[in-house]
Parts: sequence; C-alpha cells; structure tokens
Amino acid sequence: MHNLGIDFCCLETAQHAGQYFFRWLLLAITEMTMACILEAASLNADLKIFWSVIEYIGLEACPPLFLAFATSFSHLEGWLTRRNLLLLAIFPILTVIVAATNNLHHWLWSSFSLDLLNHIMTYNHGPWSLVNTVYCYLLMLAGVALLVRSAMRFRQVYRRQAILLLLAALIPWVSNFIYIFHIGPFVGLDWTPFAFSLTGIIFCLVILRFQFMDLIPVARDRIFDSLSDGVIVLDNQERIADLNPTATRMFELNGNTVLGQPAAAVLSAWPTLLSENHLTGEKLTVLDSPHSLTRYVDLHASPLLDWRRRPSGKVVVLRDVTEHVLSETRLKESLDLNQKILSSSLLGILVYKASGACVLANEAAAHITQATVPDMLKQDFRHIASWEESGLRQMAEAALATDSSQQSEIHVRTSFGREVWGNFSFTTFTSNREPHLLLVFEDITERKQVEHDEHNQRVLAEALRDTAEALNSTLDLNVIPDQVLVNLGRVMPYDTAELYLFDKQGDVQVVKLQHTLNLKPDVVSQYLEREANLFPSLKQARQTGQAVIIPDIHQDPDWVVVPGLEWISSHVSAPITVKGKVIGVIGLSSRETAFFTKASCSPLFAFANEAGIAIENARLYAEVQRLAITDELTGLYNFRALLELGQRMAKLLQLAGFGGAQPQRFGRPAPRAAAKQPARRQRIAQFGKTQTHAAPNFHAPGRLAKRHSSAAHIPGLAGPP
Repeated sequence: MHNLGIDFCCLETAQHAGQYFFRWLLLAITEMTMACILEAASLNADLKIFWSVIEYIGLEACPPLFLAFATSFSHLEGWLTRRNLLLLAIFPILTVIVAATNNLHHWLWSSFSLDLLNHIMTYNHGPWSLVNTVYCYLLMLAGVALLVRSAMRFRQVYRRQAILLLLAALIPWVSNFIYIFHIGPFVGLDWTPFAFSLTGIIFCLVILRFQFMDLIPVARDRIFDSLSDGVIVLDNQERIADLNPTATRMFELNGNTVLGQPAAAVLSAWPTLLSENHLTGEKLTVLDSPHSLTRYVDLHASPLLDWRRRPSGKVVVLRDVTEHVLSETRLKESLDLNQKILSSSLLGILVYKASGACVLANEAAAHITQATVPDMLKQDFRHIASWEESGLRQMAEAALATDSSQQSEIHVRTSFGREVWGNFSFTTFTSNREPHLLLVFEDITERKQVEHDEHNQRVLAEALRDTAEALNSTLDLNVIPDQVLVNLGRVMPYDTAELYLFDKQGDVQVVKLQHTLNLKPDVVSQYLEREANLFPSLKQARQTGQAVIIPDIHQDPDWVVVPGLEWISSHVSAPITVKGKVIGVIGLSSRETAFFTKASCSPLFAFANEAGIAIENARLYAEVQRLAITDELTGLYNFRALLELGQRMAKLLQLAGFGGAQPQRFGRPAPRAAAKQPARRQRIAQFGKTQTHAAPNFHAPGRLAKRHSSAAHIPGLAGPP
C-alpha cells in the first residue's frame, strides 16, 4: 500500500516523461505485490494459479516501464517513440496471454505442486518462462546500464539519485534470480514482490530525501542541442569531436559526416574563423559566405580539460550577433547623420536639462554667439546675465512650467560680447525620464539690419520730402538753415548741429545752431565763435568738398577743446555743394566715441544736398529781387524801387494812424492830383528817352529769374505792374 502513496505523490508532480513512466512503474509494482499476497493467502491450487496469472500483469509491465524510466532519466527521450514503446509491450502482453491459457499448452508452467502443510505452490517452468526470463533480464540490464551511465555523468546531487535507483532496481532482480533457480531454503517461494516492496521504500527515500521528482537532472545533450549559440568541440588534433545543430545550420554542415574530420578541411570556407580558434578569449569575426549574406559572429574559444585537468581539446562557442552589429551600425550611422545635421545646420541648437546645465551645442550656435562649443557646454541658462536681461530666461522657464513651445524675436548681447538679433524657439522633451529644454534659434541680425535700414530710408525719404516742402514754402535765407537742422534731427541723431554759409568772397555769412543739451549762452557763443573761425575740420571739408569724420576727437591733434564743451567725443563735417562749389558746411557733434560712421552719416549727406538746392534758390530769389529795383547801368534804385518805398511808407503811416484823411495845405484841403498822375508818368518816361541812357527796364528782373531760378512763379518776378 505504501507504493500507492508514492504513486499518488507522483501523480501530482508528473510534468515530464520520466515522472510519467515512474508513476506507472510504481502502479505495476503495487498490483504485483497485492496479487502475490492474495496468491500466498489462497488455500487451493486453482485459486493460487488465478492470482499468479493476475500477478504476471504487473510483473511483465515492470521491466519495460523500468527501461523507459531509465531512458527518460538519462535524457534519451528520443528513443521513447510510440513505435518503440509498442515493440516493448508486445512480448509482455503475449506472456500474460500465455499465462492465462497455460492449462491448454503448459508453455509457461509445465506442472504444479502444492505443499499442503505450508500452503506453498511450486511452479515448474516451461520453455516460455525461460524466454520471458531472458527478455525481462535484458530489459532490466539495459535500464541498469543507463542508470550507471547517468551516475557517472551527472553532478553529485543527481549522481546520488542514480545510485539509489540502481540499488533499488537490483534488489528485485536478485530476488527473482533466487526464485527461478530455486536457491535458498524456501524453494518455490517468490521473493520478487517483497523485493519490489523494498524497492518502493527506497524510491520513497529518494523522493522525500533528495526531492527526486523536483530535481530531475536536465540533460546536457538536450541543452547542448537546444542552445541558440553554435558550439563546436575540437580535440587535441583540431578535429571536430562534436557540434550542436545551431553550428551545423550556421555553417551549412551535415552533423553526421563532419564528426572526426579536421576542422581546417570542414571550415575551409571561413579562414578567419580558423585563425581565431587558436586564441583564447572573445573576438568579433566576420563570416563571408558565397551563398548567404555576411554575418557577424562573437567567437569565444576556451580550453577543454579532462579529469586530470589536462588540455584535451577546445570548446568554441559562436554567437550570431549579426542583428546586434547591424543595429549598432544603423545606430552609429543615425548618430553620425544627426551629428552632421547638427554640424551643418545654419540654425543654432542648444539642449539644456531642467536644472539648467547645457548638454548639447552645435557649431552654428557657437558661431552665432562667437563662442566655442566647449564654452557653451559649461553654461547654465539660469546664471546667464544676458538671458535675464533680454527675457530669454523667462521664456525658458515658461516653456518648462507649461510644457509648451515659446517663440519670439529678441535682441540680446551674448556672454561672449556679440550683439545679435535672433528668432528664438523653446520646446520641451523628456529623455531618460528627465525633462529637457530644446532651444533652436536663427540669426536674423542681417534681416533686422535690412529692416532697420529700410525704416531709416523711409524716415529719411519722408524727412527729405517734408524738408523740401518746408524749404520750397519759403525763400527767406534766414529761415531755411533752421528748417534744415530741425528736419535733420528726425533721421540723424546728434547732440549739437551747426550750419555755416559762405558768401561769394568766402566769408561766413550765416551761422545757425541746434542742440539737445542745456547749454549756457556763453558756451553757445564760444561754440559759434570757434566754428565761425573755421576749425580745421570745417576748413578741410570746405577745401576738399568731402565729409570729414573724427571718431575720437581726443585722438585728433588739431582739435581744440573749448571750455564747457569737453563732453564732445566725436564730430562730423559735411560740405554743402552746389554745381561743384562748396557754399556751406553742416557740422554735428556727439558725446559718444565713434558715434559717426560713413554708413550712419548717409542722411546727413542727403540733407546737405537738399539744403544746397534750397539755399541756392533763396539766393537767386534775393538776386532777382535786387535786380528788379536796381538800374542795370548805374546800380541806383529805379522808379519801381521808389514806388515800392512809397507804398511801404504809406502802409507804415496807415498803421501809425495817419492814413484815411485828405491832405491839408495851409489849413485847407489840398487839390486832388490823382487825375494828373498818368500825365506825369508819361512826361517822366519821355524825359528818360531824351536822356543819354535808356529808361529803366522793368521787365529785366523777370527774365533774369527765369534764367537762374525755378521759382519764376513767385509774385513780383514777372516785371513791373
């Protein structure tokens, strides 16, 4: 009954073939033992023969089941096919049939003898019994051999299991041998069932003490064959002693024909592999085959030692790492491509951790900021003063806080000294579970400069247009210089501006000053007196007709510092030229060093040209007015000048309160002479004709104005009324 308990333990843990066959072996032992007990308890011969036939069912099942179990325990399950199991079961089944029909042919038991005193039945065996004994012993012998093989090959814990199973298998075998050959004092008594009971006890010890059903050894052959890595075993003569299926597939070999062959001949298509075999360690080897794609193999060669620790060969483990190498290659190519994109990109790219540290910077970012990549990698955006001043840090903090993109065009002076306009875009992303900040920016300094220049050009054009309108609205030479300087301040910043006009003799005719400073009157007078004496820069501009720019007056040896004007740091003088002749100079001063440049002074040059045209028109108008009231020959005032003088006097008298009443002579109204005025004019004209010079030409001023000025439409230039 104890075998039944063991059997139920096996039923709960039957997870592979060894446990399955072991379970049925214990069931067969239990059935045989119970039948043997019932046969011994029977009193008549017929009943004993019946239970002996029942006993043969378990007895005949034990040898093939034991062999199947030993085969599975030794991890030779490849032999346990359905066909082989059926072949093993044929003879036991026939033996049971022969035992059941023995009274017809007496092949198994030729005769019986019953000891009535001890109730022991003696069975005289027939020819089938001898054949059956040989068959069962062969099966048991094969099973024992497998257990011995396992005991020699397995590790210590598995070796103990194999030895105990071997002892348990020998006990029934010895007892059956005693029974068949009538050895011992109890002839006819079959000790085999009791021996199998002892075997069950030993099996129980193996199960409980060594966890037999849990620690069934894993077959090294199975592991060897199921390895995903190729394994080649070489002996001391470099011959192939063994190789697993993975190696055969890797090198397209036939595993049955290459065993014992020299490795050099078998692997001649891969000479690099053979050279690596002589090395101990790991190497990456390339396998080139004309029939397949190039593969990469991680080769590991190690010495194989015998039981005396002496080299007996080599074990070469080959792991196909083609996918890994190709993945690394693709990853490297991708990284190289990304690096090339970063390096060749015209956009500056920076990556910061949420803590503020810079972890990536490309060459464009370094170029735009006039820094180096290592310098930028040392930065922390939370400690960059220019970011704080320009608002970049606020944009970065907003992007991290809201996990959204931030974009703006900002003017910033970098930590490395360059002023740049940039289109900055902040984006967040996560890497290694840590938020990062991506900054992509474009240098738009040139575009902003173009926009600034275009804006200045528009402002300049508007200022020139307004100046032209203002200048054309008047021909007063005393008003035009002030209008020129006022409009110049719209497009050309300055601290002080002065305009000097020269007469025909080259002397200073007009001096005007505009300033944005709170200058004292005495300083202004000193300033004008200094400039009136034509300081060297003004003289140079007048003589050469070219603008003179002094970036730093402290470096100019000809510059004389006037008390109260020490603040001047830079100065520019631009000539006013009309028809190649310098008629004046415009001078500007600034408190900043190098404030004036050739590019920044272009509005000044344009205003100088516009001022020259307006000043020339005003001078022509003044000349026309002079010619209109002056005789061409004598240079004396003509009748028109006297008439205009009289009209002005009349207006003055009228304004003084004397106009509107009839003139009095000797207390009476003077006689009216209005009707006589035309006759007087005719007499004066006739008198002029009789003189040695011609009468005044009242139409000459009009013709002169048409020749010298575009302002012929001005009233009074068309001749006398």
